[in-house]
Amino acid sequence: MADQLRDVYSAPVWLVGSALTDSNEWPRDWDIRITLEPVRMVRRYGGAETLLARWLDDRHRQSERLPGLLGLEVDFQVYPADRLCHFTGKPRFRLDTRIWED
Repeated sequence: MADQLRDVYSAPVWLVGSALTDSNEWPRDWDIRITLEPVRMVRRYGGAETLLARWLDDRHRQSERLPGLLGLEVDFQVYPADRLCHFTGKPRFRLDTRIWED
């Protein structure tokens, strides 16, 4: 599934959050994150007038779709690359296996 998301967004797919930091066998949910450069955000979601609505709709659709496919509670989010600071100093694990870059 992570490779499919990589293909859709043309960006690495990361597992972050409590699944990596809490010491429990079954996390409440799995936080999956993708970061897109500004030009990719605009290409995918449109300019200022449509970006927020399309971005939120995409997040909602994927968060509804992924649990059914994976059998896990998933919190899926796409972040602009300039918000990557949220991951600084915190564990993250790359889920996709793509070795090529666009």
